[in-house]
Amino acid sequence: MGRRVKLRDLGIPGDSDTAYKAPNKLYYSSKAAYDALLESEINRKKCIDALFDMLEYKKELRPPSYLYKKLKECESYGYDIVYETILDQAENIEWAIHNKEFNSEINKIAYIMSIVQNHLMDIYKQQKRAEAFRKRESSKIINIEEYQVKKQKNKDIGRWLDD
Repeated sequence: MGRRVKLRDLGIPGDSDTAYKAPNKLYYSSKAAYDALLESEINRKKCIDALFDMLEYKKELRPPSYLYKKLKECESYGYDIVYETILDQAENIEWAIHNKEFNSEINKIAYIMSIVQNHLMDIYKQQKRAEAFRKRESSKIINIEEYQVKKQKNKDIGRWLDD
């Protein structure tokens, strides 16, 4: 019986024998959960870097915390979807930054993040459709391979000759 540890991905207590101990010495419910969390953090960093580039912020300067708050609101879609939306709407965001008048940085961030939030569902649906299409295509390939194997078995008359 292992000791009780806090599972970082679920936020509940768990057992050290059954939990996955990550390289950062923290415990997670499984390696897959740790990998998903790591992937999410990488995508979040990509989102922040893309927004920093568009807003022309320097990496060493600290932007308004409002940017992080608005980004956190989009988290339910997944940061990969948020990043794709930022890339998809880059032209609209760039236009807004250079052509609109903003009273403050917070207004600028609010406007940009509203562009992103308004298009999140579109990108989410596109990705889901693409995923469903890939699944259908892969199942077709499997069905064709199964058909070819069955066809090959039917051509083999050796099983009747051995009797």
